[in-house]
Amino acid sequence: MTKSMTGLLTDILVAEGKLDDNALVSSIVPEFADKCIWISNCPTGDVYTRR
Repeated sequence: MTKSMTGLLTDILVAEGKLDDNALVSSIVPEFADKCIWISNCPTGDVYTRR
């Protein structure tokens, strides 16, 4: 339920223009800036809001 609600609320914010769905997560949540996260097709470790 939590993931569904988070997705729904995120889509609402994108539709209202309050959230850029191509933004780096670290630009929204600065605590993620120093994290080393590996996602396939994302060798830099950057995490985007929508991929």
